Amino acid sequence: MREHYACFESFYFSLEPGIKRADFCRFLYLHRFGGLYVDLDFVCLRNLRPLLDGHEIVLGRLGTPEEVAWVVTYLCSERARHITGEVIKVDGGQYM
Repeated sequence: MREHYACFESFYFSLEPGIKRADFCRFLYLHRFGGLYVDLDFVCLRNLRPLLDGHEIVLGRLGTPEEVAWVVTYLCSERARHITGEVIKVDGGQYM
């Protein structure tokens, strides 16, 4: 970090707890080298259907884990080697 992002050093050391430092370093790493970060450490604690009532989902259904996995698989493939620093929404057009 000191070599490539010295201007952020004081900000980095001001972050507490340590997980915030890890998150910040992740963004610097992606900025410097490109790549893909997928945060998969969450669990749905309740049914999403009530939250979606009254809202339009273009495809008419929630996506499946497999559909997200297809995108991740593509992004990890050689064909996606020129894609860097992008946010790709896999939401069936829910938030267009």
